[in-house]
Amino acid sequence: RGSGPPFRMAPQDVWLRIHWNGWGSGGAFQIDPSNPEQALHPQGDVLPNIIPFMKGIFELETVPHTPTVPQAKVIAQLPRPIICSGFMDAIKTALQPDQVSTDGECRLCHTVGKNYRDLWRIRNGMIEKPPDAVLFPQSHADVEAIMAAAVQQDVCLIPFGGGTNVVGAIEPDPTETKRMTVSVDMRRMQRLLAVDKDSRTAVFEAGVLGPAIEEQLAAHGLTFGHDPDSFMHSTLGGWVATRSSGANSNKYGDLEDMVLSLRVVTPRGTVTTPGQPRAVGPSMNEIFIGSEGVLGIITECTVKCHPRPPQRY
Repeated sequence: RGSGPPFRMAPQDVWLRIHWNGWGSGGAFQIDPSNPEQALHPQGDVLPNIIPFMKGIFELETVPHTPTVPQAKVIAQLPRPIICSGFMDAIKTALQPDQVSTDGECRLCHTVGKNYRDLWRIRNGMIEKPPDAVLFPQSHADVEAIMAAAVQQDVCLIPFGGGTNVVGAIEPDPTETKRMTVSVDMRRMQRLLAVDKDSRTAVFEAGVLGPAIEEQLAAHGLTFGHDPDSFMHSTLGGWVATRSSGANSNKYGDLEDMVLSLRVVTPRGTVTTPGQPRAVGPSMNEIFIGSEGVLGIITECTVKCHPRPPQRY
């Protein structure tokens, strides 16, 4: 059960890396709940210069104190999950126990994206419809098993990359009150599957985060060169699904210029787009690039690479 190698990101899964109610990693500094004029290091030490720096940059006399609703209170208010027993039975057969979660915190962290509307709502505990469960596939075969069970049991699937979406594409439909809705977190699928230094191409699993892309390519003297604002927290599959652009796009191109081939699990089966140029017919890549996950779940991406620059800033 659960094809693919054992997942190594222990003890905390990758969804815990980013704040549940804001940008930044879970290990970033935070404002002292008892003193809004004071910032704290993740280990609890006081950081005396952060607040004065912010005041100077934004020309503020005081930093507004707008505390979030405590996470435990938000979790306690989440609606009970809708569970399709037939789907869950199939999933428990196909996946390992640690690849399936109905935990309240996990559901909460997969509910909304990171635009201002999302963050305002989640900080105020205004959650209409969290996913009923979260799945963590570790291979293409896992995604195929998830899709097959969802089609058979009429379950809604939402592909989830880094959770940095700003157009509502990862948010469950609040009017869906009968069907089970499942968030499919792709971030355990983060491997470099193949690299060709001569043709300067690489094949990645779609759940790989931006820093992991560059780290794995650096061992081969290559770079991908895509650098969106969400680079630290977003995934390659998410970049494809949102037609991403970045700070280096003037040099390396936008995402649609960098993708050679895709492997996508759809309700009708797996689609692998041609990796070679063709003189006739529509571009199959363009069908899925920018699709926001509505056509299927991207599992693998073949992309262009470039020689790693001698100096990076």
